[in-house]
Amino acid sequence: MSIVYRITVGVRRVLTRRPWVYWVVVIALAALLAVSTQANLAEVRRVRDSWGDTTTVWVATSDIAPGQPVAGRVTLRQFATAMVPEDAVVAAEILGVARQQISPGEVITTFDLTAKDDQLALVPAGWVAVVVSESPRSGAAVGSKVRLAADGVVIAGEALVIGDVDGATLVAVPEAVAPLVPVAAASGALSLLRLP
Repeated sequence: MSIVYRITVGVRRVLTRRPWVYWVVVIALAALLAVSTQANLAEVRRVRDSWGDTTTVWVATSDIAPGQPVAGRVTLRQFATAMVPEDAVVAAEILGVARQQISPGEVITTFDLTAKDDQLALVPAGWVAVVVSESPRSGAAVGSKVRLAADGVVIAGEALVIGDVDGATLVAVPEAVAPLVPVAAASGALSLLRLP
């Protein structure tokens, strides 16, 4: 007979003659499990408390495109203060329009909003708006990031479509390259290169 068989038979004999041994083992294992669970729960509470206070902030509930009002598309949620961006909007009421694309679940920051509701509200700080005529049109929508190029040369490495003016495209560009854009547009060779 194998040693495993002998041990199994011996354990069964002990448990048959002394059933209280079985219950002592069961109770000991249950107590060990309870102590382990309590220790784990205490650790969870300790880690949660280490985050500190919570802050109530506005969070987007749906996609918000640049230029759209944010009212009705946001809700208040509480987060651990350590997780909240410094410039998160914590006001009791939220007004304004989106300056850039905001995704669902994203915390609304002061940079995401502008109080103005016109096209120029989408122009980033240090940039200016320039009207360009496209032929053929690129199909870039408001909020699209683009590059401006003419005759195989990139005029503006980064630009942002902010609207339409009388059939022409209104584009925000860094102030340093703004004077070059109308010159390239006048030549008729200006193209908006759409970025992903």
